[in-house]
Amino acid sequence: MFFQFWIVWALIGILAATWVFSWALRTRQFENSRRAGLLPLDDIAVEPPLKTHEGRFHFWFIMGILAVGLFLVFYSLHVALSAGPATEIPTAAHGTAAEEG
Repeated sequence: MFFQFWIVWALIGILAATWVFSWALRTRQFENSRRAGLLPLDDIAVEPPLKTHEGRFHFWFIMGILAVGLFLVFYSLHVALSAGPATEIPTAAHGTAAEEG
């Protein structure tokens, strides 16, 4: 059961990476890559972006996701550590057929 969980996540990651790569190829993101290397040398003046409330919303949204993630990590640690020591693995009956004969 434990491995199935990670296999599913690995497959989701592979599918997401494949989708992003196909999107990049479809929208021609890899064409004219030389231009990106020369942009720092360009003399075009860039206007500063307008201040909007959208950036503030994104900041607090990311902070909320971070807070939920940290809460889940600490809650998981609390549950795992408060369970006490692991019990001994149950074994078969005290004797086996080979030992009895």
